[in-house]
Order: sequence, then C-alpha cells, then structure tokens
Amino acid sequence: SDIQIQLDPSASKDFVNQLKPYLNQLAEDLKRDLAINKEMLTIDEVTQLYSTSRNTVTEKWHRELGLPLNKLGNKVYVERSVL
Repeated sequence: SDIQIQLDPSASKDFVNQLKPYLNQLAEDLKRDLAINKEMLTIDEVTQLYSTSRNTVTEKWHRELGLPLNKLGNKVYVERSVL
C-alpha cells in the first residue's frame, strides 16, 4: 500500500528542503550498510584484524603496495577479498 501526501504547492518546497538533510543521512547510512554487507571493512577493522596501525594500512599498503580503498560517505572501506 502506498502513502500519499497532498501539500499546497508553496508548502511542498519548504517541506522537501526540510527533509533533504534526513534523506541525505539515510542515503549515507544505506551506502555504509550495503558496503559492510558486501564484505567490506573499515580501516579500523583492518587494523584490528591484522594487528597493525592505520598508518601502515593507508601509507604502506595503500600508497606503496596499491591496496584499493573505497570511500562511501565519510568512511573508507577495504574489500575483504583483496586482503
């Protein structure tokens, strides 16, 4: 079943503008959740898994060895399969 809301045209623009920050955050959360469900790890999870530092992952593994990093929203992920 669909929910429909009828708004006065002048009020609908304000309503949409008020919803934008919430919808953007929801989209970021969904991207993060999808990334995690697809076997992707945050930098912190990688450091814990391999008992190493963030610097080792980002500087040595990424810059020197070419470990691919994926940015989704404000988080950086590493595919578990490439580790």
